[in-house]
Amino acid sequence: MLLLESAENAMPVTLALFIGTVVLGVVLGFLVWGRWRKLAVQRQGELDELNAKHDELMSNHQALEETKAKLDKDLEQVRKTVNRIESENIKLHAQIEELNANH
Repeated sequence: MLLLESAENAMPVTLALFIGTVVLGVVLGFLVWGRWRKLAVQRQGELDELNAKHDELMSNHQALEETKAKLDKDLEQVRKTVNRIESENIKLHAQIEELNANH
């Protein structure tokens, strides 16, 4: 440690070393805290952007789900119409066959 010439110089030197250590600790603490705080703010900004993108995608997804449901309903109507027309077509072909058979 330090070689002190007399005991009366020990207290001020020890006090100065203690105060220097505390000041150094506080300064290093603020530097480290500042770095982590900056990183936390940056990550929070990224998280906010991702949450906004998520909300936008969920909104788009909901709109697409509604469009799909509407198209499914329209497709079902088209299938019913096609089935009805095919049924009428079969009946008309049967009538044509019947008319051809009578002549």
